[in-house]
Amino acid sequence: MCVVTYHAANLYIKKLVELGFKVAIAEQLEAPNGKTLINRDVVRVITSGTVIDDAMLNADSNNFVCSIYETDNDSVVYAAWADIMTGEFYVAQFDNYDNAVSRIRPKEVITKKHFSYAFVYKQAVQTVKKYFNINTTQIFDIPENSPLINAAGALLEYLLMTAKNKLSNITKIMLVRDENFMVLDKIARDTLEIVSSYRNNTKAGSLLAALDKTETPMGARLLADWVTAPLKNVTMITERQDAIQELFDNSISCQALRAILDKFNDLGRFCGKVANGNVNPKDIINFTETLSLIQEVKDFIVQNCHALLLARLAGQLDALMELRTLLLNAIKPEPSTVLSDGGYIKEGYNQTLDELRNVGTLGKQWLLALETKERTETGVEKLKIAYNRVTGYYLEFPMNALKQMPYRFIRKGSTLNTERYTTDELREIESKILNASGEAIKLEQTIFGEIIAAVQKYIPTIQQNAAAIANIDVLSNLAYLAYKNQWVRPEINTAGTLLLESARHPVLENVLPTNEFIANDCNLDSENTTMLITGPNMAGKSTYMKTVALNVIMAHLGSFVPCNRANVSLTDRVFTRIGASDDMMTGKSTFMVEMNEVSNIVHNATKDSLLLLDEIGRGTGTNDGYALAKAILTYIIEQIGSKTLCATHFHELIELGHNYSQVQNYKVLTSSINGQIVFLHKVVKGEEQNSFGAEVAQLSGLPELIIQNAKKIMKERESHENH
Repeated sequence: MCVVTYHAANLYIKKLVELGFKVAIAEQLEAPNGKTLINRDVVRVITSGTVIDDAMLNADSNNFVCSIYETDNDSVVYAAWADIMTGEFYVAQFDNYDNAVSRIRPKEVITKKHFSYAFVYKQAVQTVKKYFNINTTQIFDIPENSPLINAAGALLEYLLMTAKNKLSNITKIMLVRDENFMVLDKIARDTLEIVSSYRNNTKAGSLLAALDKTETPMGARLLADWVTAPLKNVTMITERQDAIQELFDNSISCQALRAILDKFNDLGRFCGKVANGNVNPKDIINFTETLSLIQEVKDFIVQNCHALLLARLAGQLDALMELRTLLLNAIKPEPSTVLSDGGYIKEGYNQTLDELRNVGTLGKQWLLALETKERTETGVEKLKIAYNRVTGYYLEFPMNALKQMPYRFIRKGSTLNTERYTTDELREIESKILNASGEAIKLEQTIFGEIIAAVQKYIPTIQQNAAAIANIDVLSNLAYLAYKNQWVRPEINTAGTLLLESARHPVLENVLPTNEFIANDCNLDSENTTMLITGPNMAGKSTYMKTVALNVIMAHLGSFVPCNRANVSLTDRVFTRIGASDDMMTGKSTFMVEMNEVSNIVHNATKDSLLLLDEIGRGTGTNDGYALAKAILTYIIEQIGSKTLCATHFHELIELGHNYSQVQNYKVLTSSINGQIVFLHKVVKGEEQNSFGAEVAQLSGLPELIIQNAKKIMKERESHENH
């Protein structure tokens, strides 16, 4: 990149990193002296997970780099992940590699094959203890011999290697505890489109997009974390609900709070800029303004809110008045953003700097006084002092007055009508004027470095502020959506009841025209665990099941839900088996993928899980497909007892509703107008014996000859089977 200008470098770095390259940044380590070679070294290595430039980052999502450690003896994997801009550093264990990556959504993953020595326990634990200056990892609730240390140490080693300096905003390791969170595996996250659309892998069309009306970047990132890891702790869920309820009940206050939050700059990533040394004076001004907003939020909550969680968050806010006063006194309101340009430290903050800056004004006075003095001593009225970039300052002497020139004048050049000279006194003034500007800029940079060092001491408090504001933002965001969309507060129970009255799909209800989405009920409990749903394709069976699952997930976020009434049982996992796909990379057929997913479900589901099964057994022959479907459902009913929604075209499975009291048969209503099927999208109790395959195919525009022939073949087949 030698031919790339400095100001254009970031554009090229961004392109290279997006293509998967690592970019090493080398800089001069000393000023040129004209005599010896200048020392240079790599000062930073930029990868997709270690980017620190705002222009290369998405404000609404974390830029995580993750290390994953797998042992030969465990059936789980151990992960550590960090965002070097916000300073977040987490560790947790997961069922498998895919679930870890799906939950964390890192931009970069390192494993033993990339960085083997760093994953060795002896090396890893030494790295962790040395970095955090601790003598035991128990301080982070991590046992000394835990494989989580292998992952954490390797990640720290990698970050230190790429950053080339201590990352002062990474101050602790946070252990993510499984017992507090519902499990959503990769399949469930993808199928239910939790954070991205299944069709184009973008945020648009996902649950996250529907829920994200946050006002701050910190809030947007936290909301993404909430939806990928819903709570399963009743106390924590209820605390969130209470906070949302208070803001919901006072919608005017909620809007006023959101208006304050809308003015916030990104506190979380400001810490990263300070720690990584890429902060500029404008960032400091933005931070100073945000500190005043912190006090506004704190005062607002204290005066208007009483919910326990909101009060606790307000108590965590610290406007850092002493630091704010320092920054207000030091930095100009409209500063230069380029440190080498100077002009960002306020007048009056540093006396020496003020004197250097005043040299420009004083220099004019010195030059005028010298010019007057030389005119008097030489008697040449036309003598004057001038300046150009090549010659510098000089005395301009008319040709016709050369006889009056003193011997102390030192010739510098000539023009057609004048000679140019300098003197020792003029040289001294010139040196003061020309050096003062450079010295002032150097001093400003030194002062700015001292200010940044002062800010660095407050990084833990700034991070605490960022976390508190993020939580307040998400809670007020969910209260705003609940009020706007007429969502209700769900009850949370541990008795196994799942009751949703007039449930709506949180994404589709905002996409479809007003009142076009058909709401449906769901009523399951410990005695009635299974819904067997029949009806034609396109009738909405999958949408109905996803609606139920998304309402359950939202309830576990602490959010209100798009229902008229909701009572949701505490759920440990949501499993999905929806859609048909193969896995060509591993040679697995559509049916094998389906069976692998079902196997995962039956081995890991509990009575507190929610299962969504769509057309199990359809990837193979009719007879063995039906046999498998019946055997799988029977096992779930008899051995597990999970709440299960199962959509099927195997109408013979309806008999399960006759044989098991836990099973209720449901169907999706349809109608016929002028011989064409009409989908009513209403799920009611009952049994549908017809799949309406030919009628649905007719809607696709197939030639009428094909449709009529299909109906004829179907009648012949049914007649043959009846005999």
